[in-house]
Amino acid sequence: MEALVNPGVDFLEALVDALIDFLEALVDALINFLEALIEPLINSLEAMIEPLINFLEALIEPLINSLEAMIEPLINFLEALIEPLINFLEALIEPLINSLEAMIEPLINSLEALIEPLIDFLEALIEPLINFLESRPDFLESRVDFLAKTG
Repeated sequence: MEALVNPGVDFLEALVDALIDFLEALVDALINFLEALIEPLINSLEAMIEPLINFLEALIEPLINSLEAMIEPLINFLEALIEPLINFLEALIEPLINSLEAMIEPLINSLEALIEPLIDFLEALIEPLINFLESRPDFLESRVDFLAKTG
């Protein structure tokens, strides 16, 4: 009679047990599958290593020969460029120096022409600035205090 009292609990226990058995069987099957793959995979990789090594060994010598064959023409090409490059740079130096020399005098003249108006401008500002600061001592003190705090 007890079996009829809790039929839902017995069913759930049976379902959980069946699910656990199923998952254990699934894990075992997956492990067996992976174990069966490992050996053929290793054999395949081992079989590929030797042909790969042979292929790379076959490439090394032609590659080295090609690089060696390219070195001398490259050196010749660079040597052929050096003299024209030096001639080009030498041809640029004199006009560049002449241009800079031609710019120096006008630059000095322009700076000289600016100096006197700049001095006049600064002199014209000094007296109004002093008058403003004397009339507003709190302005200067507040700026000094601010600078002291921000340090």
